[in-house]
Amino acid sequence: MADPIACRLDALSVPERARRAELATSLRARVRSVVELANGYEYHADAGADILLEARELVSFEARCCPFLRFRLREDPATARIVMTVEGEPAAKRFIAENFGA
Repeated sequence: MADPIACRLDALSVPERARRAELATSLRARVRSVVELANGYEYHADAGADILLEARELVSFEARCCPFLRFRLREDPATARIVMTVEGEPAAKRFIAENFGA
């Protein structure tokens, strides 16, 4: 059975929600390309220690409030980019596009 597509807004404190929003805005501005996948998207951004730390922090918040999503972070040395993959059940793809970009 598919996981329900419902955020757990109570999973983050008010300061954590503010930090999550700040991180999402920062990372969205740094995305250089988006690759559509069957059940989500891959977001590519120029590599760097700061962006990798921010992406890890964002994923830690997202995993708590959106347990129906799956996240992966990796560095791609061939392109000098970090890649954040966000996937879920087929019905979650629209949610991902609306909240992370497509």
